[in-house]
Amino acid sequence: FIDLGPSPAKDYVWIRHRDGNIIDQILIYGEDGKTVLNKQNASSNIRLDLSGWSAGVYLAEIKTGNSTVHKKIKV
Repeated sequence: FIDLGPSPAKDYVWIRHRDGNIIDQILIYGEDGKTVLNKQNASSNIRLDLSGWSAGVYLAEIKTGNSTVHKKIKV
């Protein structure tokens, strides 16, 4: 299970896997559907810097092992 916060976010957002499993990849899409971030990871606890991002709603696609979770990020 994936936790994401704070929401709404201002300068950063934390993405954590509750079970401590490794998050393999984070893709974030803007409201227009374009990829704004593609991050490969090897961690279960990730802090993303959002300073400079435009206000709006983004979709995070978080991949861990064989599962994919989608979460909204409000900036």
